[in-house]
Amino acid sequence: MFFSGPALAEEDSELAEVYYQAGLSLLKQNSFGPATEKFERALTYNSNFPKAVFKLGECYEKMNERQKAVIYYRRCVKMFWKKTALAKEEEEMLNQALRNLDKLDVKSSFLH
Repeated sequence: MFFSGPALAEEDSELAEVYYQAGLSLLKQNSFGPATEKFERALTYNSNFPKAVFKLGECYEKMNERQKAVIYYRRCVKMFWKKTALAKEEEEMLNQALRNLDKLDVKSSFLH
């Protein structure tokens, strides 16, 4: 059986969402390490998934891995800025990522 490009891409997007949801569930249980694994796995199926990138930043911040958190928040911001229109949830995540960067005292270096 052969798969066409778009069908495979759609399947990858669905798998990314499954791993993202699993990560959210683990995050709610304060299982930050396992949650990062799920969010990373989601990104292997959809590398353009800013919500997963944001949640990785959140996990690393909660694990006191500030440098990693900053990397993911910056990546998230860049991904959202590339989009022409944001859904309300995405806009809220973008604003939260910027606030988190500000809190981590790196916002000014991000903008330069």
